[in-house]
Amino acid sequence: MVQQGVNGERTYTAKFTSTGDQAAVVETEDTKDPVEEIIEYGPRLDDQELVTETTRKIPFDTQIISDDTLAAGTQVVDKQGVVGEKKP
Repeated sequence: MVQQGVNGERTYTAKFTSTGDQAAVVETEDTKDPVEEIIEYGPRLDDQELVTETTRKIPFDTQIISDDTLAAGTQVVDKQGVVGEKKP
């Protein structure tokens, strides 16, 4: 967008009769001119082939091995798991 559009403002002066509900517009004045919105588009691109490439995450397995030499409640990670990826 090159230029943001802005609404203009117009002031109306009305004349009211003393007999009730009749009103007439006497004068209008544009107090603020509207600003046109300008949007530029570049040249049209040639036809292209759209290629979408996706990958699927593969969760890792966790293997738990009991070790009686460790203190109760202690855990040791020998090898940290990593989420894999596969292209479908």
